[in-house]
Amino acid sequence: MANTMIESPDRIEPLKKVVLSMVVGTTPGHMDLTPQPFRFEFIHGLGTTGLSPFEQMLVDKKPGDKLSMRISLEEQRQFLGHLSFPPILFPADLKVLHLNVRVDSVHDATGREVVQGLAQVAECGDGCCGH
Repeated sequence: MANTMIESPDRIEPLKKVVLSMVVGTTPGHMDLTPQPFRFEFIHGLGTTGLSPFEQMLVDKKPGDKLSMRISLEEQRQFLGHLSFPPILFPADLKVLHLNVRVDSVHDATGREVVQGLAQVAECGDGCCGH
């Protein structure tokens, strides 16, 4: 009899390399702040203060999972922790960002990737300096 057990894909957890596709908008129905989805990759769980709220929302997600997030612009740095999005131009009166996130891939980070990620965190602290 053939083995019918199906291996589940990697799930997001600390020290996994995560690749996301993201779009950002002014409302849940208008993803108008990014012209197209952007690729966002990072090693999960490298921040010096533990998992950021953003990383916490991704725990146990797997490739293909999608989520929507609402972030107060004023709390964006706290929400992202040591991570930072690419530069996005925000309208002057914008108070809240809406994100649509898709998990593209999750896999074990190599030792080199972990060391590079830790070096970036050490360089910037949890100040999200744009790496």
